[in-house]
Amino acid sequence: MATAVSHQRRPGRHAQVQKLLAAQSPLLGTAMLGLPVWSVPTGLSNGLPTGVQLVSWKFREDLALRAGEMVEAAAGFSALQHFTK
Repeated sequence: MATAVSHQRRPGRHAQVQKLLAAQSPLLGTAMLGLPVWSVPTGLSNGLPTGVQLVSWKFREDLALRAGEMVEAAAGFSALQHFTK
């Protein structure tokens, strides 16, 4: 026997979703266009992570990866080494 599922609305939930969508909106364009994107950590500022986001032409992941390697080398920062201590 199937039972009914109660979907109770949580106050403020709509506002939370809108805030999340607004924060993610700069990323949606590249995803919709199918462009390769690479986010590269570059360090910390006041204890918060910093980085750059690289976008390349469609089907040119090789350029984003090569540029990412150059940024990582110049920054001299490894998130894996920093956060796994």
